[in-house]
Amino acid sequence: MSAPTLQALVPVRGDAPFLAAALHSLRAQTFIDWQATLCPLDANARDIAMRAVDGDARMQIADTSDMAEASALAHAADTNACELLCVLDGDDTLEPTAFAALLDALAENPAAGMAYSRHVLIDANGRVLGAGPLSRRRRMARMRASSSRGSNGLGR
Repeated sequence: MSAPTLQALVPVRGDAPFLAAALHSLRAQTFIDWQATLCPLDANARDIAMRAVDGDARMQIADTSDMAEASALAHAADTNACELLCVLDGDDTLEPTAFAALLDALAENPAAGMAYSRHVLIDANGRVLGAGPLSRRRRMARMRASSSRGSNGLGR
């Protein structure tokens, strides 16, 4: 059996109140050639992750308890053979077409070494709060880069 095309690394923190929603959004993906590695950061998170996987063969639990998050993700990344990696925070969810759109974008831009998607903040009650703060930072960075290259933002 060959490795899936995409591996989602899922850090699991503390009592993981939104993990079920995150995993539900993975299971709902229209692109189906994926696996997920849950990276629990402590013993409690490991217990919750084990229950949340609920026998889904596409999901595995990494031995990352008591590691710092960056180390846990690096450990999980080192132990997989997938072509593409992504990180889905255990308190985030994906639209059902997120992986399909990501792979389409990467296929259209094969020289890209990395892709990042837009995100929307939603509170614990499901209320949409608007664009996430990274969107604003990225917009500001583009504006700064444009001003240093010339008025049209194209460096011409």
